[in-house]
Amino acid sequence: MKIIKTFLILFIVFSTNSFAGMLQKSQGNIQSLPSNSAVTPTAQSIVINVSPNSVYASQSAALSITGAQGTASYSVTSGSCTISGSIITAGSSAGTCTVVANIPASTYFLASSATTSITVNALQNQTLTTVANPSSFYPSGNSTLSTTGAQGSVSYTVQSGSCTISGSTVSASASGTCVIITNAAATTGYLAGSATTSITVNALQNQTLTTVANPSSFNTSGNATLSTTGAQGSVSYTVQSGSCTISGTTVTASAAGTCVIRANAAATTGYLAGSATATLTVTQAVTADYTSGDWAYFNQTISINNSNVAVAQTKCSTLGAGWRLPNSSETWGSNGWSPPISAIWNVAYPSNGQTTRYILNEGGYTGHWVQQNQVRGIEEGGFNQYFSSTSYTASKIFCKRG
Repeated sequence: MKIIKTFLILFIVFSTNSFAGMLQKSQGNIQSLPSNSAVTPTAQSIVINVSPNSVYASQSAALSITGAQGTASYSVTSGSCTISGSIITAGSSAGTCTVVANIPASTYFLASSATTSITVNALQNQTLTTVANPSSFYPSGNSTLSTTGAQGSVSYTVQSGSCTISGSTVSASASGTCVIITNAAATTGYLAGSATTSITVNALQNQTLTTVANPSSFNTSGNATLSTTGAQGSVSYTVQSGSCTISGTTVTASAAGTCVIRANAAATTGYLAGSATATLTVTQAVTADYTSGDWAYFNQTISINNSNVAVAQTKCSTLGAGWRLPNSSETWGSNGWSPPISAIWNVAYPSNGQTTRYILNEGGYTGHWVQQNQVRGIEEGGFNQYFSSTSYTASKIFCKRG
C-alpha cells in the first residue's frame, strides 16, 4: 500500500513540473520574454479611410481604420457633419468637416488617434427653361410643354388661369392667360428648381354669316339654291318654319307660303358656332292652258299696255324658274311662224329711236307686226303705225322658257 501511494505522489510531481515547463516555453515563444518579465505597450500608426471623400449636403460617407489593434471611435472636431457609428453625414452647409478617430490603449498597444477631413460640396442650382408649343391656342386646342436644364424629375402645375395639365399637355376652358410652373425635384448635387412660362388662350371669334336663296321666291314646282358666305366651319341648313324641304343646298316646297331657312356653321378652330336665316316666298305653281316644250300660253284677255305687260311677265314666272315673255326674235312651232293673232309680244323697235313696245301679232307672216287684224307692211321701213294711246286687247299671253 505504501508503495502505491509513493508512486502516485511521484507521478503528480513529475506531471506538474512538465506542464509548467511547457507553459514557460510557450510563453517564451510568444513574448520572447521570461514568464516573470514586465510588458511595454507599443505605439500604433493608424489611418482613417473615408469613402467617398467628398459629398454633397445631407449625403453620407463610411469611415474605416487601417493599422489599428482596437476599435475606433469617431468624432467631428469642425464642420457641420454628424457621425453615427462609422457613418458620417454632411449637414446643409458646404465646407470641410474634420474627423478624429481614437483607439484606446491595450495591454500591448498605446492609445492612438488620427485625423482626416471630408469635403462637403455646395449644391448647384438647376437652371430651367420651359417652352410651350404653341405658345397660344384656342379653348378647343392644347399646347405641349417641354423643359431643358433639369437634373431632377420634372412636373408642371398651373399657377393661374383656366388651364389644366395632363402630363405635359395643357388645355383650357376659357380665354385668358395661363401661368405654368415647372418644378424640378432636388437630386444629387442639385437643389430643387423651378421656372414659369405663360400661355395665351385666345378668345373664340364669332362667325358672321350671310345666307342667300336664289331665287328668293319660287313656286311649288320650282326650287331655290342656298349659298352662305362668312362661314369658317362646315355649313348645314335646316327648315325653321314653312312647308319647305332641303336636300344639300336645294330648297323645294309642297305648299305656298313663307319658309325660313337656318344656316348653321359648325364651331371650328378659333371660332364659335354661328347661324343665319333666309326667308323664301313660295307661290302655288300655275299650269298653262297650253304647253309644248319650252313654249306655253294662257288664254287670258288682257289690255295691251306697259303695265299689263308687267302683269304678263309675272304670269309667265308662275310657271316656274326660267319662264318669261318671249322676245321678238323667237318663234313658236316647228314651222317657224310667230305666235297667233292677239297675243302679247315683246318687240324692240330697230330704228327711229323708239323704246321697247308691246304690240299685237297676226300669225302667218313671220316678222310682220301689226295692229289688230290690219296688216301694215313693214318689210322695208319698219312700222308704219305705232300705237301709244290706242287701246288694244290680247286674248293670249305667250311664255318662253330658257
